Amino acid sequence: ADREIRMSRTFSAPREVVWEAFTVEEHLVQWWGPPEFPVGYSEHDFREGGSWYFELHGPDGMKSCNLCRFDVIEPPSRLVVQNQFVDEQRQSLAPAVGSR
Repeated sequence: ADREIRMSRTFSAPREVVWEAFTVEEHLVQWWGPPEFPVGYSEHDFREGGSWYFELHGPDGMKSCNLCRFDVIEPPSRLVVQNQFVDEQRQSLAPAVGSR
């Protein structure tokens, strides 16, 4: 069966600023992931049906590849994303996890 995880957060910032932080590649790569695993590579196609492929690079040389598919984009309030771990050829390593 499909599983869904819903997350909700409140930020002390204008809605448009938060939207850009989650949707503009230049901003995403600055804060995504823990400090010891920065985004080392990124391809971002922000449109419904588009995707964001990124690699988190760890201090020991570990690489975590991820692919997010943008299913619904309703600025500035709703973003539905399918997020999954993939290999370097962008093949799924586990079932997709949705984020809204």
